[in-house]
Amino acid sequence: MFTGEEQRIKIMFQNDLINVIIDRFGLDVDIEPVDESHILLTTKAKISMGLKSWILRWGAKAKVISPPELADDIMKEVQKMQETYEC
Repeated sequence: MFTGEEQRIKIMFQNDLINVIIDRFGLDVDIEPVDESHILLTTKAKISMGLKSWILRWGAKAKVISPPELADDIMKEVQKMQETYEC
């Protein structure tokens, strides 16, 4: 679905996104509970604009843990979005 370099990624999600995670990555991924409200996805994925857009789609319900470069890219995009709405 997405093109780019494949790397191991870790993303923390709110529990209510479990079905969208499975829809995107399938059942052959590592999903662990973090606490009562969150799960941690660990899998390999191609780092691409498509993946970044997919992560951003979930807003505060998703947080990239690793790789650091992906987390930085997401943070920069969120900052750009915030700047767009500042008056």
